[in-house]
Amino acid sequence: MLKKLLVILIIFFSFECVDALDFCTASKEYIEYEALSEEEKEKYIEPIYCNEIIELGTSNYSVTGTNLINLFPSLTTNNSNSAYYNSVDLGYVNKADNQLGTGMCWGFSAMSAVETNAAVNNAGKFNFSEAHLGYSLLAGAYSNTDGKNGRYNADALNGGPITYAPTYFFNGYGQVLEEDMPFQSNLRSDRKDLKKIAATDYTYGTNLITVETYNIFNIAGSGICTTNDISIIKEKVAKYGAVQATMFMNEELLDASENYYISTTANSHAPNHGVLIVGWDDTISKTNFEGATRDGAWIVQNSWGSTWSNDGLFYISYDDQFICKLLASYSGVSTKNFDYTYKSADVVGTFDLYFNKTSYYATKFTKQSNSQESLDRISFPISQSSSYKIYLSRDNSLNKETWELLTSDDSNEYGITSINLTDIYLDSDFTIILETTPQDGVSTSLLTTCTRNSDLSHLDISSNTNFMSDDGKNWTDMYSVGCEPDIYAYTSKVDDNVELEINSLNNFNDIISLKISRANVNTNNITYTIMDSLNNDVTNHFNIVPDYKSNEIYIVSDNTISGTFTFNINYDSISTSKMFKLLENLSSVSNNLKINSNIITVVIDRNQTFTYQDLIDSLDIENTSIMVNNAAGNNITDITSVVGTNSTVITNNNSYKIVVIGDVSGDGTINSADLMKIVKYLKGSTMSLHQQMAADSTKDGTINSADLMRIVKYLKGTANISL
Repeated sequence: MLKKLLVILIIFFSFECVDALDFCTASKEYIEYEALSEEEKEKYIEPIYCNEIIELGTSNYSVTGTNLINLFPSLTTNNSNSAYYNSVDLGYVNKADNQLGTGMCWGFSAMSAVETNAAVNNAGKFNFSEAHLGYSLLAGAYSNTDGKNGRYNADALNGGPITYAPTYFFNGYGQVLEEDMPFQSNLRSDRKDLKKIAATDYTYGTNLITVETYNIFNIAGSGICTTNDISIIKEKVAKYGAVQATMFMNEELLDASENYYISTTANSHAPNHGVLIVGWDDTISKTNFEGATRDGAWIVQNSWGSTWSNDGLFYISYDDQFICKLLASYSGVSTKNFDYTYKSADVVGTFDLYFNKTSYYATKFTKQSNSQESLDRISFPISQSSSYKIYLSRDNSLNKETWELLTSDDSNEYGITSINLTDIYLDSDFTIILETTPQDGVSTSLLTTCTRNSDLSHLDISSNTNFMSDDGKNWTDMYSVGCEPDIYAYTSKVDDNVELEINSLNNFNDIISLKISRANVNTNNITYTIMDSLNNDVTNHFNIVPDYKSNEIYIVSDNTISGTFTFNINYDSISTSKMFKLLENLSSVSNNLKINSNIITVVIDRNQTFTYQDLIDSLDIENTSIMVNNAAGNNITDITSVVGTNSTVITNNNSYKIVVIGDVSGDGTINSADLMKIVKYLKGSTMSLHQQMAADSTKDGTINSADLMRIVKYLKGTANISL
């Protein structure tokens, strides 16, 4: 099941990154533009969002896009099919930061991608600290002041794969603003500061934002953008605001104005730099890029500061050798917050495991609080061309019989995705299980943290925590292979006040459904009783099935009792109750009788009479008493009494008319009298609605000679009458 993906791992290089916030208010023009109707907006170019300069801490930020007017044309549309798009024009992108001689281009480009998506999602305009990102990543990987195996978080500052950055957002470290922990040029050499990650005075930041989805694409691409690559990247940039990309940076390849760039096979070796694609321009001539064969280029933000090139932006040709090699996007950035973060691994890994059939990965989590928690979100790795299912095991069991299915879907990209949940409460330790299946048996892989990866060889892998299986029954402790799945769970505290309330009740024949609300309630301590109208305890006549995933309680009778009852739910000194009636609607237990709405339709055997006993034998009346009146309206109780068309069945809560197909006269049998009734009807006589239904022996909705002939043939034994 486990093998190393050499081909994929080769491209998960660590970048030896090349050395080298815009908080604003809406402009008057932008405010006026937003006030227009959607139809009127189509007549104008959307104005730049930012209006004025705002000082934050010691940093002075300028208006985004001010110096781009001559280099980049004005935005005409934010549609991915347009020839030009630039997120900078919309005010989504912060001013280019400066990595100041470090190798953290991977961190700067990732942080900018997240900040941009936060702006696109109206979560806010943030300028987060890349220094805190670097510290926090290694906080999960290094646990003492000397570092592990002599390694310090200078390693992160020296460069790393793009999968480093998601750890910061999915592991719940919390963000710090740039003004609170600015990026400094001495971060590489100041060992005391670098080891702050393990010092007692280090504290995590507050989760100002959370990320739902991290997707990696074009893992095995050639690097030169195909038409399909361009379409996908445009769609993601237009949707998410920006896409993180990798490139081979050689400053000697930049033109004199440092605005146009292309690397080709002859002068590049491997990607060494992380950047941010913020837009595109299909009209840029290929003559600006030596060796390019087609027009068009990406608008790219670098991390060498805003004084480099044109406000830190430059063009990269679609024909660049590496710009479409390995890309990543962040989406679903919001200010949603959680109280507790559960993670299976200290850092997000790489694609180190693959599978070609259905596989299972499970992580057991120890509950972090003594009170009840609500399970609000689960994040987990996904694979290209595959499907997945996510389960919850409340008792930490790997027995599939105890799992609750939370979601299922298909996946077309690699990375990490999330599901948001409501009304799922945890009272004890729990397990999250990922079931994943590749399409058509094609081998695929998941983000997995494995110590056999040289970059992660120093990590401690937990035993009896993470498990894998080929069938969901026989499990292997992943400790034995030195790996952990990248599974996360996020919970929130439940209010201290105890609440228990029945919100609604539904009666479905033998099954009563109660919808309840609860808070900070240990479900193991909930008890139930059911009392009848005389206050007798009749709980033993019911099977009570609570479903705390949906906060519903199902009450199923044993079919020996009916009437009005009171359901009581108790928790310590708190109790609440709800009355319900168990009055069963009639149902059929015979193939010769059908109940539809308020009509009981019957077919009888030839030369037979439909009696009261036949009716009782054909109905399920375990919880219901019935009264039967014949067609004349007289009550009948004798089991041999005839029950024909136009007879009435009356229950506790409903009444039904009986229609015996062919029995037009209502005497409970089929004979020549019924034929005469039909003949007279065809000549102009009247019949009641239910007599007409009985006369329609062909079941075509009309009464004609065909119905007459069907009954004649039925009486002769050459045709049948059916429901």
